[in-house]
Amino acid sequence: MRNQVAIIGAAILGVLIMLVTVGPSSALPQGGGGIAVVDNARVFEESNQGKRATQQIQANVNTWQGQLTAIETELQGLINQRQQQAAIMTPEAQRNLEADIEQKQIDLQRLRDDAQRQATATQNEVLGGLDAVITPVVTALASELGYNVVLNSQTPGLLYFNPVSDMTDQLIARLNTMDQ
Repeated sequence: MRNQVAIIGAAILGVLIMLVTVGPSSALPQGGGGIAVVDNARVFEESNQGKRATQQIQANVNTWQGQLTAIETELQGLINQRQQQAAIMTPEAQRNLEADIEQKQIDLQRLRDDAQRQATATQNEVLGGLDAVITPVVTALASELGYNVVLNSQTPGLLYFNPVSDMTDQLIARLNTMDQ
């Protein structure tokens, strides 16, 4: 699950690393300095939208995993049959079994390739929808709170930030109220 969060987090890194331009304001930023951070891993783990996105991606992975497991089981059965019956099989039966094993290996590789392509497409689709929800909320929060820049707290190169600048809790709360 942590690995998936990291993958998802990396996929929307572009959304959470954004420069938000706000008009002149007399309000000072709460975090001081006009820069806020968001922990995108927490957004995925704690917001309703992030949980749904993770569930959609996981459901897709589970579907493909079931199909892959079925073919792997069939392939292993053929390999076991070859090992157990090699001494009593005719040369023609051995060739046929080898051809079946080779075909099953090809089928398995094709299915793995298809699963990877589909998983990537599903992830991109789900994250695109999530981007459409998160971006305006981040923009609105940044404007309301007086921030000029919002960064992902997991951004490489971000060496330090004052926790006062972290607007993750507000973002999660705002996203979750959108479902009510």
